[in-house]
Amino acid sequence: MSGGSADFATVKTLTGVGVTIQQSEAKAALAALHFIFENAARFSVEASVLQMELEQLGLPSMHCKSVVASYADNLAELRAELTRSGLRMPSLDRVEWRVDCVLDSSDVQEINAPSVQLRLDVSSGRTLAFELSEDMFHTLHQELQTAKGLMTTLG
Repeated sequence: MSGGSADFATVKTLTGVGVTIQQSEAKAALAALHFIFENAARFSVEASVLQMELEQLGLPSMHCKSVVASYADNLAELRAELTRSGLRMPSLDRVEWRVDCVLDSSDVQEINAPSVQLRLDVSSGRTLAFELSEDMFHTLHQELQTAKGLMTTLG
């Protein structure tokens, strides 16, 4: 789960004496266990429910107990790893803005239309620069206030 690679020699010794297992089979088994552990931890599956589900899939009871015991013993570490490696949005590093008011132009006289120039620097290194009309700015402001209110009530 931590992103490290599996040592095939270790896997071979853990499978037991007299058991012949191909490297592709070991990789498939490890991928299946990774999928089971990751999703069980992500969705906070109780150990008893996980054992029942694995038995319903046809895994022998003795194997189910071993998998579930390993899951229960390492659940805190699994959840910590999922939290650490989870989806993260880039943060906003800097905001620059200015308001321009176009009074008139060579094409149209008396426009009197304010516009907002925004420049956003985000932690991923990207810079977003754009211009908004007065109406679009008010809509953006209202939507951001609504989103902030929802986030406050959820968190």
